[in-house]
Amino acid sequence: MEIIYENMFLADLVAAAHISWVLYTVLTFFWTLAAFLIHRSFLDWFWLRTVHLTGVVLLVLLPRFGMRCPLSTAELYLRMHTDSVFAEEFALHYVRKFLHEGLGPDFIVFSTFVLFMGTLAGYLYRPPKRAERWFKGIEKRLTTTQKTARLKV
Repeated sequence: MEIIYENMFLADLVAAAHISWVLYTVLTFFWTLAAFLIHRSFLDWFWLRTVHLTGVVLLVLLPRFGMRCPLSTAELYLRMHTDSVFAEEFALHYVRKFLHEGLGPDFIVFSTFVLFMGTLAGYLYRPPKRAERWFKGIEKRLTTTQKTARLKV
């Protein structure tokens, strides 16, 4: 009986981490959008925006390769060892619980696509200064390599 409660606690802990990650992803998207519209310097926070972009890219790529979110997998595994397994995916379960009962998987897919496109467009259009310097360094090395290759021919 004690193991069941321990697994339940761990599953709730993983669910809390998952909800925190989803909130971070969504709020950072809107925060970046607001910063972009009012031309604020906190768009240059490299780690915040890069971790956000990486998370959103993984969010889109994992299902494409038939993989589940690691947090969903961990929560499902822990809940399987208790009596509280959900009948649906993590995101759908909590979207229905907190937003609206009638929302389905199409809402998740659409909102993920909008989040991905907006995040990628914002990062490419106005990258953080550190990333911009990094991109320019790569471009400089590539053009130098191309010039050197032309001289050798």
